[in-house]
Amino acid sequence: MKGRFCIYLCASLLAAGALAGCAAQTAALITGIQRPAIRADEVRIFTKAPDSFEEIAVIEAVAGKGTRDAQGQMDSAVEGLKAKAASLGANGVILTAVDDKHTGYYYNAAVYAKRLKGIAIYVKN
Repeated sequence: MKGRFCIYLCASLLAAGALAGCAAQTAALITGIQRPAIRADEVRIFTKAPDSFEEIAVIEAVAGKGTRDAQGQMDSAVEGLKAKAASLGANGVILTAVDDKHTGYYYNAAVYAKRLKGIAIYVKN
């Protein structure tokens, strides 16, 4: 019984670690007042500031390690940006930068991942 529990626990931890490796890495610098968290699909991406909003944070997302092609990296970074903004209660993100971040080496070749930076905002109705 104890051995079987250990096997299930180890398998669960390995699965969680594998999934975590595919998720985008995110960071935030809080600059305003956080609000209650919302769903990531409620967050909109803006390229220009809307007329009326409150700034919540400066945020960043780097595409997950499991994404290989350019569109997959962009999608991963966008989802990470939306998830981070939603966790802060922001319903919008003003995109401020899109670039590539050096993430390491693979067989002596540099590896880069798509990085998005933005300002998490609450858009007033």
